[in-house]
Amino acid sequence: MSQKRVLVTGSSRGIGRAIAVKLAADGWAVALHSTADSEDMKTINKDLGSRVSGIYYADLSIATKATELFKAVAKDGPIHAIVNNAGVYMPIDFITAGDASFAANMHRTFEVNFE
Repeated sequence: MSQKRVLVTGSSRGIGRAIAVKLAADGWAVALHSTADSEDMKTINKDLGSRVSGIYYADLSIATKATELFKAVAKDGPIHAIVNNAGVYMPIDFITAGDASFAANMHRTFEVNFE
């Protein structure tokens, strides 16, 4: 897969990190994405070294940011594949959470995970 470039959203930790590591090991150049700079992003950048083809930050709960992310990655080189892995999990206590808290939690989860 030399010269192939992939964008992995949500690649700083968890499943996204594992996907990015596997793709890098398989010869892909990996464009890393996270909502914001973090120690996790610094670690995967260091771990993948020369297989990293860029680091990009975007809050994907805002629909227009997904378009901006894609344009930024494409500006830096061709994109041969995208792994749309970004997602959030926000635990909530259904017994004590009020309707407003539940609605806010559900809205944020759907913004990132589905929209």
